[in-house]
Amino acid sequence: MKITWWKIGATALVLLFFSSLLTILASNKEPEIQIISVNSKTDPVIETMPGENSYSVVIQSFSPQKKAKVTMKLINLKTNEEVIVFQNQWMININSGVFNLENGKWLLEVTAVDETGLAAEPYRIELDVGQQFEPETNLKISKIEPEYLFTFDNPEIPVKVTFKNEGPVPIGEVAVAWRWGDEEEKWQQSQLISLPSEYTNNGELVVDFTVPAAFKDDSKTARPIIFAIDYTNKINEKNEEDNEFLSQIDTGFPDLEAVKFIVEKIDNSTIIGDYLIRQKLLNGRDKPITTLVKYGTSASNIIGEESITFNPGEDIWIENVTLPKSTKVAYIHIIPVGQEKTLENNEVPFDLNLLFQRDLWIKYMTSGQFSEGDEVNTIVYVGSMEGGQELEGPVDVVLRRDGVEIARQSITMIPGEEQTVLFKWKAPDVDSMKTFKLQAEINPEPRKYEEITYENNIAESTVTVLPKFNPSMCTESSRTYITNGEHWVYTFKEGWVIASYYHEWIDTKVTPIQPTTVKAGMGFQFSVSGEYGTSNPYITERHYNYNNVVADFLEQELEFIETKGPGRSKIWYPPRAKIAVGQGDLEMIEYKNTMSALDPQNLYRDEFTDGGNRLYTSFYQKDGLHPFKVEAFGGGSRKYTVDREGELKRIEGNKDIYFCRDLSVEIKGSPYDDYVWRKVDPYNPFPQDGRHGWNWEGWEDYFAEIAPWYYSYGKENKHMTTTHFKYQPK
Repeated sequence: MKITWWKIGATALVLLFFSSLLTILASNKEPEIQIISVNSKTDPVIETMPGENSYSVVIQSFSPQKKAKVTMKLINLKTNEEVIVFQNQWMININSGVFNLENGKWLLEVTAVDETGLAAEPYRIELDVGQQFEPETNLKISKIEPEYLFTFDNPEIPVKVTFKNEGPVPIGEVAVAWRWGDEEEKWQQSQLISLPSEYTNNGELVVDFTVPAAFKDDSKTARPIIFAIDYTNKINEKNEEDNEFLSQIDTGFPDLEAVKFIVEKIDNSTIIGDYLIRQKLLNGRDKPITTLVKYGTSASNIIGEESITFNPGEDIWIENVTLPKSTKVAYIHIIPVGQEKTLENNEVPFDLNLLFQRDLWIKYMTSGQFSEGDEVNTIVYVGSMEGGQELEGPVDVVLRRDGVEIARQSITMIPGEEQTVLFKWKAPDVDSMKTFKLQAEINPEPRKYEEITYENNIAESTVTVLPKFNPSMCTESSRTYITNGEHWVYTFKEGWVIASYYHEWIDTKVTPIQPTTVKAGMGFQFSVSGEYGTSNPYITERHYNYNNVVADFLEQELEFIETKGPGRSKIWYPPRAKIAVGQGDLEMIEYKNTMSALDPQNLYRDEFTDGGNRLYTSFYQKDGLHPFKVEAFGGGSRKYTVDREGELKRIEGNKDIYFCRDLSVEIKGSPYDDYVWRKVDPYNPFPQDGRHGWNWEGWEDYFAEIAPWYYSYGKENKHMTTTHFKYQPK
């Protein structure tokens, strides 16, 4: 066979030409951005949480050196703000790392240019950060000082307002201001503040305001004022209802009041009666006032005068005042001491129509505190004028609650008689403590009997109803009550009855779990706070808070650490976790009764790490919600009771205010599921002096097996099988 060498050379030349042509064409091809992943997700729109997020970028360059300069940036789709993650970084294949994200919608854009100047098509994905998750932040106003904004004729009132962030992330900028409650959206003294996280200074910041003493009219009636945080609604919160705090400005002056005149008796020449006067019970008014009270038939005909000390809210009777039978007006004048809120009710002429020789009246009625569902005994003290006309039949007495009639009784009376009328009714169900206004009236409209005056036919009081707490189940209520005393009153028909109960309570709050979602084996934190209160005047000590707080979590009963909170409150935190370094699960954690950081020297020497004041999940817990409960025990005082003779009687008993709240932590994923792209040199996979993590134990040679394949770009051993392995801690 004859070989033509020039043909072979030509063929080789053609092959060399085509090979060079392919190389040239490849080198003129733009680089490709093949994939971008965020937290191992590659969707066009990725939902994620704010904070640290992982990313990976995979490119392919066709240039001679097979590399390209890559830039990654984030663009806020609302503000167009740009954040450079990295810029002009040479890449051959893969780059991985982390960036921090804030709430909002962001565009992640990656561009690449090879060393010849050829540019890749930009790769973009949208990041929806924090939008689909429940917000962890709650802003509120926790306190204003002074509690009552009294002007006392000063032109301005300095006010300190405590704003609070109940979230794990500091608030960089939020608007605060105040406005009058009768002027919508006219915010004043607006300013921007920054709030620390709830773990720094309890998340609180005190801001100073100056409120002018600007009343709406000359009478200087109390004017509502509203302090607010984030009134522009810029921050996504769990609860916006506590962003405002309603208060009021007032003069701070007392209000003395002439209430009624009761005709006790009429004979041939005189009228004998009683005046009821009082100092109104106003917020912030807790001081007695002593002044002169004059009474008679007119301002020019004063029959008597007395120096009287008025305690706030106390009814004072000036009894057995004798007036001439010809009297048409029972006049009384409470002499002002300094300035008063109003003088209109200090000087009152009570008209008397003596054509009708009869007067029915109510002196007073009982009030009290009860629990929902309790049988309430409301006692009304009624009377009839002595020496007056007899009633032709029974007379009605009605009881109203918040203006609605709830009971009515018909009674018979003779002139000069006094009675106690007992109304029994059931306390309504309430979600939280609620105060109702009670009103009793004798001879109500349409009136059956004509009288000298009707101004004394009505008496008013209040009753407070408390929600009941069932200790056999956990509750969403933030306040728990128990009864710790009884008040007995003697009635005309029923004898001794319970007029009211004394109660005590602890306002209890549980902060939201942070973070709301954890990976298996990770920790979370929250706190419990409680503040004690009582309506029992025989309990002088105000610190009967819980003895201990525990969490029943993963078959462990973990006792929380007690700390002093603001005022009379206490705050409990999870114990400190001391975690042994090594292979294991919950048995590696020892909980310590301290809020302090564990000693770093001891941590290093004993090979422990400080896990903070957190509760830790198990590495073996599955994804989903895992319920647990927190309980508080031993709150409240011993029981006290006023006996039938009106003497204090102590009843020994346990401190039995109890609180329980069902909670849950969501587990999503495991630390072992963090599959993030990383570039590893198979000839040096463990660059830290050859040391490897415990989860690579027994698989150190795996990289040696794949090294030839890796460095031949897959040409050698191209059919090598993939090895999957998983290591679980023993």
